[in-house]
Amino acid sequence: MNNNWRDKLSCNLERVCGKDILGVILSDMDRFESSETGEEASWIREVLKRMEIHLTSAQTAEILSSCACRYPTGKLFQARKAYLKNGSIDDAISELSLQLEDSLREGMLFEQEIVDWILDQGWGVAGKRQGNRILVTKIPKSGNLRQYMSESDHGRQRELYCHCSQVSSAVAANVLIPVEYCHCGAGFYRWIWETILERPVSVEILDTVCSGGDRCSFAILLPGSIE
Repeated sequence: MNNNWRDKLSCNLERVCGKDILGVILSDMDRFESSETGEEASWIREVLKRMEIHLTSAQTAEILSSCACRYPTGKLFQARKAYLKNGSIDDAISELSLQLEDSLREGMLFEQEIVDWILDQGWGVAGKRQGNRILVTKIPKSGNLRQYMSESDHGRQRELYCHCSQVSSAVAANVLIPVEYCHCGAGFYRWIWETILERPVSVEILDTVCSGGDRCSFAILLPGSIE
């Protein structure tokens, strides 16, 4: 079990629902200490069932989205700076896209042809704007990206794709995790755009590995007054 994620889950459950509900939801929190067997995926499924019983859907989304990994603060500062220059969402998206391109080319040493192909897929943090929505599709986990692109087995590709170790172990063990779990992945984008805009945003889950998909896609719903 990813102890950092487990600790964030505990803290956010207590913040949103209080200690009594925390005790009910995570009554067996210390049950698993590793991710070797996929048993943790079964435990997460049980936890989500308890959350469905005891919490509202809004509470579940708030808790799980607050457990998300965070995009580097320095890169977010640059994206916010680009946004503030002209008050343009598109400028912020362009900055995020440049950051991805630089990471692929300079950090991961991909050839420009492959970088262009990845960007054409619409993968990565920047996404593509459609009116008051930004549609994003997660890029395969960076540490697995080269292997993912050369892998011919569909099931193995799905295992390599997700950034979340809990989901990867679940796919490997053929254990289904409810799609609600992916509010955690949605929270990654919520944090990005709430930091850039300094305003609340909502993120809708479109498709995920947990729902049986091959990709994880989300829609960031922008505030109505944003240009």
